Amino acid sequence: MTEEEETTEVVGESAEQVIDRVHKEGEAEHGPIYLSKYMHRDFIELYRNLKKEYNREFAAEEVKRRMKMLTKQQR
Repeated sequence: MTEEEETTEVVGESAEQVIDRVHKEGEAEHGPIYLSKYMHRDFIELYRNLKKEYNREFAAEEVKRRMKMLTKQQR
């Protein structure tokens, strides 16, 4: 599976579903990622803002990148 296929999102997918999907993908790649409910909420807000300004794919990639940075901080 290519990186492009991994981040392809289903049309009609809610922001919460996107964050949950990206979180699961991140855990599969990097191991457990702890997200508090506040961090989860912040990622949803970030995704929504980026989606408005750019597009869904960019927003999902940016959330994935920031979650990856978070895993590095947690270790």
